Amino acid sequence: MNKCVIKQQLNETTSTNFYVEEKLKNGQSFKSRQIVVADYQTAGKGNGSNHWESERGKNLTFSVFYVPINLKAHQQFYLNMAISLAVCDFTGSQISNAEVSIKWPNDIFIDDRKVGGMLIKHSVSGNQLLHSIIGIGLNINQEKFMSNAPNPISFIHHTQKLMDLKFCMDGLCSSLDHRLDQLESDKLNLLKSDYLKNLFAFRNYRKYLFENELIKARITGVSEYGSLQLEGENGELLECDLKEIRFVL
Repeated sequence: MNKCVIKQQLNETTSTNFYVEEKLKNGQSFKSRQIVVADYQTAGKGNGSNHWESERGKNLTFSVFYVPINLKAHQQFYLNMAISLAVCDFTGSQISNAEVSIKWPNDIFIDDRKVGGMLIKHSVSGNQLLHSIIGIGLNINQEKFMSNAPNPISFIHHTQKLMDLKFCMDGLCSSLDHRLDQLESDKLNLLKSDYLKNLFAFRNYRKYLFENELIKARITGVSEYGSLQLEGENGELLECDLKEIRFVL
């Protein structure tokens, strides 16, 4: 099996996902699990229209080029689960005084604040998942955030010390390799079980905005396609995509 290795270390780019996309369009080849790291992104992106704020040289911002093995297009959420678990695993190994979890679909939380996130772009042909570009941002040493993001946090707020970014990158690569090895070994049930165990607010009743209406419900699971499954206080079962529901934090 391949291992995660850094292919390029950039001082600055718009976003590492866009950088990899453009290199592929221009004929540059990447091997599975090769990584492009940037000290600073001028246009880092999150899901939808969200932007990812990251101070220069303070955090981890990078993209992984990945070629799935034995994973069909309709199973792509298993890759999301593997990557989310890897980042959650590493974060949990460094943060001992708070709860680390995955907020569906792939935000990493320390207690109820966001420390990391990812944006995964897939190339699909029919039912074949050809390759994926996995953009990851993880806040390590940034102490102040200037954007209007509601709840950002960094490792340093808990560790109370600056962390070596190379140490963090090496540790995160080990976690990524572990979870991607599980994915490639077809341990899909294990990945889903671990994902649910680490899911923020799993089985706890809390408030959500569902189709712009405030409801109280609990998460009961995630479908194979990645939809969030909930049960309302009245027993009503819901299945939602990212555009339909919002956590009330």
